[in-house]
Amino acid sequence: MHDTALPAKPRGLALMLGWRRIRFTLGLSIVCGLVLPYGWNSRRLWVVTGTVILGLIAMLMFGLFEQWPKRLPRWLES
Repeated sequence: MHDTALPAKPRGLALMLGWRRIRFTLGLSIVCGLVLPYGWNSRRLWVVTGTVILGLIAMLMFGLFEQWPKRLPRWLES
């Protein structure tokens, strides 16, 4: 009989910086950055750059709190 090992679930930075997650964040940030500057006097490149930076920071924070703490505090569990 053949043993087929299932790939281990990524953890740490591999989970936080997964290609699918980065691709989604960049796509959504760029779309939002292209839509936002209508009616503003700022340059479109600066708005897109700002939304991409904020999107990547939000992605990293989500990845951090997705993994830490390992267990919820007793008062928060339900």
